[in-house]
Amino acid sequence: MVTNRPSYEQFAALIAETIKPGGLSSSLTYDSDAFALVEAPEGAPVQRLLLGHYFGEYCALDSSERPQLLAKISKLYGESAFPANFEDAKARLMPHLIDRWTVFRTNMNLALGMAKELDDPNIDVTPDFAPFVVIADAFAMVLALDLSSTRLIVTHRQLASWGIEFDQAIEVAYQNLIARSGGSFEMLVDQETGLSSVYSSTWHDGYDSSRLIIDELLKQFKVQGDHVIGIPDNNQLLITGSEDRRGLIALYQMLADAQNLQQPLPPVLVHKTESGWQRFAPPLLDPLNPLLRGLETAYLSDIYASQKALLLSSMDVESLPILDYERRESEDVVHTWTVVPKVQHALIPETDYVKFVAEPNQSGESKTLASAPFEKVKEVLGDNLVDVDQYPVRYLMRSYPTADELSKIGIL
Repeated sequence: MVTNRPSYEQFAALIAETIKPGGLSSSLTYDSDAFALVEAPEGAPVQRLLLGHYFGEYCALDSSERPQLLAKISKLYGESAFPANFEDAKARLMPHLIDRWTVFRTNMNLALGMAKELDDPNIDVTPDFAPFVVIADAFAMVLALDLSSTRLIVTHRQLASWGIEFDQAIEVAYQNLIARSGGSFEMLVDQETGLSSVYSSTWHDGYDSSRLIIDELLKQFKVQGDHVIGIPDNNQLLITGSEDRRGLIALYQMLADAQNLQQPLPPVLVHKTESGWQRFAPPLLDPLNPLLRGLETAYLSDIYASQKALLLSSMDVESLPILDYERRESEDVVHTWTVVPKVQHALIPETDYVKFVAEPNQSGESKTLASAPFEKVKEVLGDNLVDVDQYPVRYLMRSYPTADELSKIGIL
């Protein structure tokens, strides 16, 4: 249960006062079923401001940070309210590629924002969420309302108010993207060699990354091997070949450089196979492999830490430890670990290796009881290790391994 938060009615009144000096009135009303503010000025189109996402974000902030969020909402309002009808919205719908962690975090906040009020039968307590399509595990395609100064993610509740399914709406958005995708790519020239082997998008409209779903764009390029794509941020779509070493090195460098940008996308190369979009990695012995893996594990380390903080703020974890994702790098080799203390149960990140340790002795040292690759641990523990549908991936260890199970896991 979310604590230290206003009621839905109090929050709606607060936002109403923020966006309109007179607050709630005959033209600005609160729709409790949709948890939204509805403005219907005479002679002007109806506008609806969904409050679920803002409510979750507001409750997660310290009191000193909340005025900044209110100022942001006030600045955006007027353009940030969703059109009341799908016909008025569909020309501005676009498919928007974002990192999957942002989708998970957004949906967690929406669920917390719509936490059930047992004593309020007038509130629709169905948790809201942002529908999405997973791409190569690290990315997600969501539906966005494209406005001149901002971009709004469309949620299930908004789609329901329009009376349309996500699949139908995303198809409309896809056609809008195609209509905006005239033009061409440019070849990037290596400053040292003067050679080119990477194609770069030129739209820079915030949807360059989304255009990886337009197959016709990829097929027009002749590359060495399969098409490999790098997506540093939403304004860049880079294409090279799986057998073009110079191109792959260039993509790695641009992904590495992009981590200093304000809103980078996950530093993961992708390619399309018969089974869909997959993460691309060079052969294990290729020197580029550990470089790309180093970028990816550093990124995962950050979002695992953010996920842990979010979970700690939203659930009772005294009896359910949330274990850390540990990253170790040496001699161009990157491995990830999680260390499992002797606890009844825990949430475990998906890592290369798992180590089980005994309770610390008087010197604070913990004896290793077992350690093995994650896949072997999963094999030995079986149903005792359950994927709990988190992103990044975590498993619930239902009980600490028995002596027999620890023996079967062994020690590396």
